[in-house]
Amino acid sequence: MQYLPWILSGLGLALFLEGSPYFLFPARMRKRLASISELPSSTLRWSGLVEALIGVLLVGLAVYFSE
Repeated sequence: MQYLPWILSGLGLALFLEGSPYFLFPARMRKRLASISELPSSTLRWSGLVEALIGVLLVGLAVYFSE
């Protein structure tokens, strides 16, 4: 359970970063979501894969440098 604080901190940070734009700029986010819905599925899939890999890399670096 030594990684539980890291997991909870990362989850909290992700939720904060994901939710802040909707709170601060709701109209702009609504327009952004409308434009995203028009993108092809392949583009969304690749961008999701890249973001997920960057996230895993950052978590790995955090764990590596914390020890």
